[in-house]
Amino acid sequence: MTRRESTLEIQTRSGTEPPDPTLPHVARPTAAPQTPDHVPFLGIDGLGVIEGKLSDDPIESQRQIIDDAGLRVSVSAARILTILPQPRNLPKPARARFPGPNDLDARLEAWQTGLEKLVALGTETVLVCTGAAGEFSPEAARSAVIESLRVMAAMAEDAGTRLAVEPMREASLINATIITSLQDTLELLDDVGDDDIGIVFDVEVKGPGDPGVR
Repeated sequence: MTRRESTLEIQTRSGTEPPDPTLPHVARPTAAPQTPDHVPFLGIDGLGVIEGKLSDDPIESQRQIIDDAGLRVSVSAARILTILPQPRNLPKPARARFPGPNDLDARLEAWQTGLEKLVALGTETVLVCTGAAGEFSPEAARSAVIESLRVMAAMAEDAGTRLAVEPMREASLINATIITSLQDTLELLDDVGDDDIGIVFDVEVKGPGDPGVR
C-alpha cells in the first residue's frame, strides 16, 4: 500500500465547507460529500463508518459517494456497539451513548440489522466492544460475551465480512468493556475459539500509558 490508511468518522449529511489543507492525518469531517475532498490532502484510501452517523438516504447512494472517491470502508461499527447492555444507574459522567435493548438476544438481532447495512457499504471489518459487566457477575459477563462473539462472527462471515473486537482503556470498565489490554483480548479470543475474529486497536482510545500497549 503506497498511501497511508486511517479511519475517519463519516456522516452522510450535506456539507459545503471547502477542505482544509492543514487538517492532520486523522481527521473527522462532518459530511460524506465533503469527505472525498479531504482525501487528496490526507493520503487516505480507507474510511471508518459508524452506522449511527449515516443519513436516511438510500444506502446505495451513500455507497456511491465512497466508490466515486476511490475509497473503501476498511472498518465500521454498528449502532449496537457493545455486546452487553449499558449498566443501569451509572453516574451521569460515566454514562456512554450505547443504545439498544437490554435483552442480549434482542441486541444481537439489532446488531445484525446494522451489519447488513454496513455490508451494503462494502465494509471489510465490523468492530464490536464487549460492554461492561454491569449487573452481570464477571463470569456471567465473560460467558455471554464469548457466546455472542461466536454468533456474531458467524453472522459476519455469512454476510461476507469479518468481525473484530476492540479493547478499551481501564476507565471504561465501568461502562464499556471487560477487556482493557491486548493480552486480555487475546485470552478472550482464545476462549471464543474462532481464529477469524480480528482485533481493532484504536490509539485514540488506548494510549501509550495504558496497560497492554508496547
